[in-house]
Amino acid sequence: MSNERTLIADDLIVGAKLIGAEIGMSERQTYHLLETKVLPGFKLGSKWAARRSRLKTYFDALDRP
Repeated sequence: MSNERTLIADDLIVGAKLIGAEIGMSERQTYHLLETKVLPGFKLGSKWAARRSRLKTYFDALDRP
């Protein structure tokens, strides 16, 4: 159970500012992309959250010809 918790915590990013830092965008740009459902994310209470693994999959798919 402890390993499962660690994996979830390692994969989770909470807050548009931190998500933006992860993908190289400003907090405002990231917030807009999350609100318009361009980026894969979800709300945890009043904050946006995203999984690193889902963001990687999303950007990998954009890179395919």
